[in-house]
Amino acid sequence: MKMPSQNLVYAFAVLSPDLMSHVRSRVPAALVPKESTVREVERALNTSSGLLVIADPSNLHPDAFRLLMGAAANSAARVLLYGRLTPLFAERVLDAEQIMLVGVAIAGTDDDWLLRHCLVNLAATVSMPARVMRGVADRLDRLTTPLRTTVVGLFAGVPVPDRAEDFYSQFSVNADVSLRRIHEVGLAGTHEVLTAIRLCHAWASLKDSGIALEAIANRYGFGSTRTLSDNCVHFAGLPPRMAGRQLSAEEFALRIIARLKSA
Repeated sequence: MKMPSQNLVYAFAVLSPDLMSHVRSRVPAALVPKESTVREVERALNTSSGLLVIADPSNLHPDAFRLLMGAAANSAARVLLYGRLTPLFAERVLDAEQIMLVGVAIAGTDDDWLLRHCLVNLAATVSMPARVMRGVADRLDRLTTPLRTTVVGLFAGVPVPDRAEDFYSQFSVNADVSLRRIHEVGLAGTHEVLTAIRLCHAWASLKDSGIALEAIANRYGFGSTRTLSDNCVHFAGLPPRMAGRQLSAEEFALRIIARLKSA
């Protein structure tokens, strides 16, 4: 049986020098993960439990990435994939999601909180967006490259456009081609995808009775509490407060996944 590491190093980073510098500038020195190679992380995973690995998949050779993900999956480590949003990053995220549940953060977006949360809280659970993205990863993987990259970015924290029309124009993706492709891979539609992503990001707030529904609706782009409620009922089968109280994270994710796959 694996024993927890006897030293204080529980977080390892496999990042490029510029991303490592980015992390150092955003978390207290005591929380900065140990800069490591894939082989060093693999050895640590073989001897310790409860580790966190922060890695930029687009900075790794495909064989090294597969080795890292396999070792992490076998050791039940937590993994945060962290990097710049590129087509390769999005592709590798979806590859990883089909191996194990991982956290995802895009450098340059609202990543400070997620980095701190993962580094401070050893028992941190993977976010709702990552849970749902894993559930539809096989379908997202079949989208066109620009569309796949964009949708992965939205799940990972890039601000969600207010309307499907804004989505097409903001990210320079062809509306007709995108909508057709979304349906071809078995997803419910652009509006459904955007709404599901908003609900994923709102999940933690829905569970907090101290946050007003109006504040949640405004923060996550629903526009009104009525729209938030209608969307939550449509996807989860319950109004916001009941969903937050009665559903576990897994149940909420499964309901959203089922609705996204109801094309």
